[in-house]
Amino acid sequence: MRGIKTGAFVIMTLAVLGCDGDVVTPEGADAAQVPTATVGLRAAQGDLLPIVLSVWQGSDGQAWFSGGGRGEIGGFIGRTDSARLVYEPVEEGRTIWWIWGVEDRARYAAGEGGRILERMEDGWRVQYRHTDHRAVFWGGWSSATGTTWVVGGSHGTRGPKGLLLRRAAGGEWESIETSEAGVTGNLFKVWGRDDDDVYMVGEDGVALHWDGATLVRVPTQTEELLFTLHGNDAGDVLVVGGTRSAKILRLSGDRFVDDGAPEGQPPLNGVFVQPNGGALAVGGRGLVLERDADGVWSRRRDEVLRGLDRYTLHAVSGAPAVWAVGGDFSAGRDGLVLTSLAGSMTAALGENKPVLAVPDASALDAGVLDAVVPDASI
Repeated sequence: MRGIKTGAFVIMTLAVLGCDGDVVTPEGADAAQVPTATVGLRAAQGDLLPIVLSVWQGSDGQAWFSGGGRGEIGGFIGRTDSARLVYEPVEEGRTIWWIWGVEDRARYAAGEGGRILERMEDGWRVQYRHTDHRAVFWGGWSSATGTTWVVGGSHGTRGPKGLLLRRAAGGEWESIETSEAGVTGNLFKVWGRDDDDVYMVGEDGVALHWDGATLVRVPTQTEELLFTLHGNDAGDVLVVGGTRSAKILRLSGDRFVDDGAPEGQPPLNGVFVQPNGGALAVGGRGLVLERDADGVWSRRRDEVLRGLDRYTLHAVSGAPAVWAVGGDFSAGRDGLVLTSLAGSMTAALGENKPVLAVPDASALDAGVLDAVVPDASI
């Protein structure tokens, strides 16, 4: 693929991947016969920018992003604003690993330095800071009632492990003990359907369930790292991860069982489950896997995904549009954003902060753009 170079914040259109969302159908064609590969691919290039680690979409279709990088690159939060993605003001600090929300109302973020942030009317505010500066919160989830869960641990071996926090709407943060459930490592992500049906996953094949009163260990039949989980209202819950290769588990009754990840694929970092049981999963070397409604996984080989071997995809959101995000983890930089939104996309810079145009860059003031949009048509 042309248009990708070292030191670039790369933005490109992504194939629709069979997901519910805005599918652009060529005029006069039968939608059932149109291949999912996006036609008219464009790649945009800008200056060196941080890795994008998470993406969340509200019910209003607005997309929110967070991430960070090594050295002087600190944590950031961004959002789509009409045809652009702009930075949100946030206190200076290290990487923000996760961003999430409830419909289009409450929005939260968490990350390095044991920070949990909430977006208020006057901007993002730190609502909780762990007493140990080594603490990292890697994931969070909030229910429709406003109860918020956050999970984490630390880099290395000396910091805190198995962190699990909960706050009811308007209440105080409560730390929940996880060692009694056999947790000795990091917890990476949390997701639930309701206040009494919440799951967490982490290192050593650990999966936990909260039933509203008790935290219990859920059998997984693996000791491999479990990194992210997601589900739907129909009862489907999928977990992805892996130590040396892709691992996918599916909730079956009171345990997680293997869900048949394609062999020979790198470990997975992100997953999104559709209402019909279909799903998307992303991982190393630009990997995108798709699960059909029959539960069969296959690797997407769309043109847009070629040439991404040095990039790791870290998170994915599948509705109402598809967004997948990541970057060059070996270098700790070069953010990557993929989307199913159609049209040319342009990366622009303002005071060394990224600005993303989606999808019609021609509507922007050309004076603020500092990017090159090469001809990368398929």
